[in-house]
Amino acid sequence: MRIRKSTIALLVTLALVGALGVAMASVALGKAAAPRVEGSDLAGIGAVVWGSAGTGRAIPSGETTPVIGTVDPSIKAVGSSAFVMTVNGSSFVTSSTVLWNGGALTTVTQNATAMTVTVPAARVAVYSLVGVKVATGSLVSTGTAAFTITEPTITSVAPTSTASGATLTVTLTGTFLKDGLDAPVLSLKGTGAASGTTITATGVVATTHTTMVGAFNLAAPTVAPPGVYNVVLTYGASGLVTKLAAFTITNPLPTVTTISPTTVYAKSTQPLLLTVNGTGFVPGASGSAVKIGARLTTDTSFVSATQVTVPLTAADIAAAATVPITVVNPAPGGGTSNAVNLTVASDATPPVTTITGADDAWHNTAVVLTVTASDAQSGVMKTEYTIDGAAPVTLTETTVTVPADGTAEGENVVNARSTDWSGNVESPGPSVTVKIDTVKPKASGKDVSGKVNKSISLQYKFTDNVSPKIEAVYIKITKSNGKVVKNATISGTKNLKTWYSFNWKPSATGKYYYYVHGEDLAGNTSTTHAPTITVK
Repeated sequence: MRIRKSTIALLVTLALVGALGVAMASVALGKAAAPRVEGSDLAGIGAVVWGSAGTGRAIPSGETTPVIGTVDPSIKAVGSSAFVMTVNGSSFVTSSTVLWNGGALTTVTQNATAMTVTVPAARVAVYSLVGVKVATGSLVSTGTAAFTITEPTITSVAPTSTASGATLTVTLTGTFLKDGLDAPVLSLKGTGAASGTTITATGVVATTHTTMVGAFNLAAPTVAPPGVYNVVLTYGASGLVTKLAAFTITNPLPTVTTISPTTVYAKSTQPLLLTVNGTGFVPGASGSAVKIGARLTTDTSFVSATQVTVPLTAADIAAAATVPITVVNPAPGGGTSNAVNLTVASDATPPVTTITGADDAWHNTAVVLTVTASDAQSGVMKTEYTIDGAAPVTLTETTVTVPADGTAEGENVVNARSTDWSGNVESPGPSVTVKIDTVKPKASGKDVSGKVNKSISLQYKFTDNVSPKIEAVYIKITKSNGKVVKNATISGTKNLKTWYSFNWKPSATGKYYYYVHGEDLAGNTSTTHAPTITVK
């Protein structure tokens, strides 16, 4: 077949244009080491394919050359797993095929302007620049879409340092995968003194292929220790890791907002724990330390990033003063916080104790007294009580019991006194008297005789080892057969060991008995005595 010179010139021109397109694509997508270009498709970008495999076959009637536009995604990490790629363009038909550096990919879906295909993992196993075309029979798209198989890199991070205990947003620059098929995991991994600490970003967004933003919480679940950290980027599906040792976490400058208590009393022996609230507190043996006046404590306990505690010593509160309380964080960073004052006040006033529950009555059951003490300053350290001058007993509850078991018969004097934490002792304390009597009184009488219808004087008296008087007297007169002929109650208190009389006029002769018993002031009932009455 004879080919005209003008036709040959056109073919040469198109080939040169295709080669120039490859060179421009390489400049746009390249990095320090130029990617490997597979197959001959990129070399032929923009070239016209004449026939099939260079056979010179004429283009069949009715077939239209497909046009390729963009591919999504257009970049993947080396070693990524298989993925689905969308090819956009026009003039796609059922028989159209996507070519990956000349090799056909399996079509998933297809319409006139878009095709989706499966890219096997083997296609992205090595770093390279790939040309993607679409072919319909022997007609191959006149354009080529570039696909980059890259390794993610971090070239810079901003900021490069921050204080621990804060929230942080970092912006990375480098080469990243923007699609969501390989989810990125961004973390800070400690080195040196911070070894073993890993902080994972709470959110990662690749805004472009060259910019990534990550958010970190450096206070949860624990406060991040200071030190140098590697910024590590891992892609989930591929496992690719890249890192940049370029981030420093420092100790924050602490602040103090409140303390509790705000006032303590000089010379108090009460164990006192000072609670300091604020921000920027850090844990560890070399973490935050409370400074009490000029004394930097060594026993500060870290509770959280907003609270620490420390015990107060006797030296801290030896005298009335205003003491500044600060918190010191060590380097790197750190420093001394603002001060909140602790007031150490003097206390020269003893506590006040009260006893309730006592009265002037006699009791044959135990009496429970309530003992309370108060101190408006350093507070009550202890309350002691004594019964009838016995050794003092430290009160462990709010009641004192005077027993009715025979060990506390008579009038019992109960004294109490309290001591506060500053050493002030109440003197004198309150005193009450409790009267206990559990012993029954004893009744006695005399045998008498008289005449019928004549008044007879019945004699009786009582003795009691505790109560001083008899409160009530009861008399019952019976015949010899037990029939009751008289009951009488004699009111009014009666002295002990004194003979009293009760006059009775019998209406018939015979032998009678009179029964006498009484109750003492505590309510104990006497034994009954039954003298004989002879009536003629």
